[in-house]
Amino acid sequence: IEPAVRLSHFAEYRQIEIKAPGIGEEQLHVKINNNNLVIFYEIVIETQGRQLPMPQVVYNKQIPFFVDAQNITAHYTDGVLTVQLPFNELANGFQRDVPIAS
Repeated sequence: IEPAVRLSHFAEYRQIEIKAPGIGEEQLHVKINNNNLVIFYEIVIETQGRQLPMPQVVYNKQIPFFVDAQNITAHYTDGVLTVQLPFNELANGFQRDVPIAS
């Protein structure tokens, strides 16, 4: 069964909800690496008598410039992983008058 990913947009933040049937909270991971947000779970594969964790990526995208990466949060409730990406001051756009030199 493939995990279900739902993206939502709100006035103050974006939200990612992931429902992965059969995958427990302890198998899910949320990482920020080189300005990419990666959400994955691990399944264990046994080979030659050894157990190896294999990552299965559910979400892997660059964090937009208008998201406050330092304040990204995640919580797990009722079988759903919710990741919130709050906006920073750049979310409203950058605006200024540019003087014209003569």
